[in-house]
Amino acid sequence: MPGKNEALIRDTVVFVRGVNDRQDLLVRPYFEEYSSNMSGVIRAAAADVQFDLHRPNSLVRFSESRLVVHNYLGTSWLETLALDIPTVCFYDPSIYTFREDPGRLIKTLEQVGIIHRSGADAARFVNDIWKDPEEWWNSMVVQQARRVFVERYAYFSRDWKRDWEAEFKELAMD
Repeated sequence: MPGKNEALIRDTVVFVRGVNDRQDLLVRPYFEEYSSNMSGVIRAAAADVQFDLHRPNSLVRFSESRLVVHNYLGTSWLETLALDIPTVCFYDPSIYTFREDPGRLIKTLEQVGIIHRSGADAARFVNDIWKDPEEWWNSMVVQQARRVFVERYAYFSRDWKRDWEAEFKELAMD
């Protein structure tokens, strides 16, 4: 079995190659590639891909995007979901396991097209919605799935100190 990084790189290359309109595709590699050389591998596989050199910061770049695609289930994926930015994520199901409750919600996100189990599936989906990702994203079924997941696992609060204090008090009472 290949290492996690190798599988991630391979699936990312499959995604990039599978996207029909790479003219508007901007790849933002992880800020520290360690020894993976993901950028080099992607460049070799699809020389026409543009790379984002981390300017501006990710939240600004996300807000400027018609669609954001993530290649793993991490913080940035949760941020774009919570910020209601059209989001697609593909991941390697052999790396992630989910408890029952998040597993049900992940399955719902898969059913509406937010999550995909491979780069190939994500690329096919992106190609299908590319002309108008907002239409897909703003559909009632996608927004309902997103809201339910975000409320449970990616909740942002302007009054986070009060919310945390209330949560700790409640936990202390148990």
